[in-house]
Amino acid sequence: MVEKPKRPSNLNKIHDFIPEMIKENVDVIKIRAWLTIQNIKESWREALLVAIPIVGFIINYSLISVVNLYRFMDNWDLGTFTQAFWSGLRGEPFLISDQTFFFKGFPEVKYGSFLAIHFSPIMYAFIPLFSLNPGPEILLVIQAIWMGLGGIPIYLIGKKYLGREIGYAFMLSYLLNPITAVITLHSFHIESLLVPIFLLSFYFLLDGKLAPYFLTLEVGTFIIEYGPIIAAAFNVLYVVYHRKRLTKLVLLEISAITALLLTYIYVAEKLRVAFGLDPEGAILTISGQAWRVLGASSPLQVPFAILSNPSRAIMALTYDLNAKLDWFLRIIVPVMGLPLLFPEGWMTALPWLTISLFSNHPPYYYPFNFKYSFLYFFVYPSAIIGLKRLVKNVRKIKFNYKALVLLTIVVTTAYSYSSILQRSPELPTDHALIKHQLIRLIPKNTSIMLTSDVYPYFAESREVYVVPPPSLKTGYRLVGEEMLNNLEPEYIFVDLLSPFSRVREESRFVLDGFRERSFICDVTEDLRGMYCTLRKPIAQYGLYAYMDGIFIFKRGYSEEPVIFEPLVFSLGPLKYKEGEWTKVIPGDPTKLCVIGGNESTAWFGPFTFLPPGSYQAEVSVRVYYDPKVLPIDKRLFFVDVVYDLASKRVAMKKITAEQVNSGERALIRVNFTLNEPAFDLEVRGKYPWPGTCFQVEYVRIKRG
Repeated sequence: MVEKPKRPSNLNKIHDFIPEMIKENVDVIKIRAWLTIQNIKESWREALLVAIPIVGFIINYSLISVVNLYRFMDNWDLGTFTQAFWSGLRGEPFLISDQTFFFKGFPEVKYGSFLAIHFSPIMYAFIPLFSLNPGPEILLVIQAIWMGLGGIPIYLIGKKYLGREIGYAFMLSYLLNPITAVITLHSFHIESLLVPIFLLSFYFLLDGKLAPYFLTLEVGTFIIEYGPIIAAAFNVLYVVYHRKRLTKLVLLEISAITALLLTYIYVAEKLRVAFGLDPEGAILTISGQAWRVLGASSPLQVPFAILSNPSRAIMALTYDLNAKLDWFLRIIVPVMGLPLLFPEGWMTALPWLTISLFSNHPPYYYPFNFKYSFLYFFVYPSAIIGLKRLVKNVRKIKFNYKALVLLTIVVTTAYSYSSILQRSPELPTDHALIKHQLIRLIPKNTSIMLTSDVYPYFAESREVYVVPPPSLKTGYRLVGEEMLNNLEPEYIFVDLLSPFSRVREESRFVLDGFRERSFICDVTEDLRGMYCTLRKPIAQYGLYAYMDGIFIFKRGYSEEPVIFEPLVFSLGPLKYKEGEWTKVIPGDPTKLCVIGGNESTAWFGPFTFLPPGSYQAEVSVRVYYDPKVLPIDKRLFFVDVVYDLASKRVAMKKITAEQVNSGERALIRVNFTLNEPAFDLEVRGKYPWPGTCFQVEYVRIKRG
């Protein structure tokens, strides 16, 4: 340390003192500058360490989300939001056309405001971002960005209460947690913004910073109509957590804001109706069924239903109990149960825990669902405070809490891989590439009825209709019938060979709407009742294009399809009829022999769909027989074409030994014409002669 020089007594020697004083001040300035530089370096190093995993998360999940979009995975909600933002970009109130059954005037109404479905005024703030590159991809990237940024408040909370290393470990745990992945990858939902916003609320609440705390609550309130309920729960937590140093003025401010939040809940519900929601319509028959066991018809009624009927509340809570326990454990297991040590933090999760655990609708407690967004923000702040309390209470024994946090990361990572790898992205399949090719045949701004997986690609249009699959929710069958009865879009796009069962169900339901007879919706033994048919004829549609199970129909189209790839089926869709007199050869499952008796069928299938038109079925088969035991007409078997579960036959051809040489590959062609849409169409081998063996290679159906 530089020793401070004594002030000289002789003023004539002041010039000797000044250089020494300057030298001292220069040394102090150098030290301060060095410390400042070191602090800046340390801050940059810290920021870089935090930024690297977050940026990696954003890039990784942006790519995965976009690849899933191109693979035509679960895109229904993504299509809804893309259409809403396209409408907002045009200055409209976020119009959508896929959920018109919730609006007043259904089924005549063609579209309505998304703000009637979910009141989310914050969507206006994202219109400038959407305008940078309008389309579904930018929404997926935005969601990955804000979910990644949720790691920052977690790091700050951990750093403040347990040190930088612990904060960093919890941030990594959040980025690796399967719930984070599920929320980020499950299409696009504005609700996912609740996670980073309320994580910030937690940070400012614990720090006691009222101004930014209230600001984040305000943002969270405008995300969705349930936002103010969560914000009010945060205010209760604030009062409980800071009760020992809470001033009357702060308590008065919190009380006033809570009153405003509760008022906003009422106002938001009224505004939904003002934007077109029919409160007595499908919202009751569809959404209200989620709490049917409890006896409630909306989330806001759940607490009152629990209090008014405890016995039904117990029934609702224990309904599908194992699945609910699994859902609950997935929340706390990746953080080693530490949130249980901060029970006050559960106040912020209580609203959605109540709604989910007392529901009878699986998506509310299904582990791979975005609805975790409504409570996920409480997990890591509560885990950090819980760990802080654990450390404080076990100081007298040797306890390496850093090792516990490291174990948390290991558990989270292992849990993540076991839960998410099965949903890991793959490159688009050949079927997906064909679907992209067919999508390009349709104008973007046309009216179209389609399956949910291609919805985002036509979201720029105002009239894009997704007929919901009947099995997804109670009431969807009824609204689907009404849509098929009243809508006549320019194009219809369906996919019978999609790898996703919901898309196949949507396609089958739409195609069944071609039938010009009364609706039949009773469940029958053959499951035909799963699909309904029309009460009245709709506009005539012609086949515009077909490839790989994907059909495009165009209203009033009567020419040949612009693309028609022959349908080809091998064993699998085609099946041998094994019975008393027919046996598949052991060691050769491709060969079937008729050993005697009076068997009527050798093979059947493939149960496909064909629109009206002229076709030719080509059967490639090897037939093995003994010419000495044939009948007089040398008949071997028949090939017929039937549909509607074999109730209607459109062609039948006799095959004789003069047409087919034993053991040689034969191509049998049968021409047929369909005057109506044909479901469950089969090309069968019928009435085989005893002693005949068959080796079917394929059935190809092409335009005649």
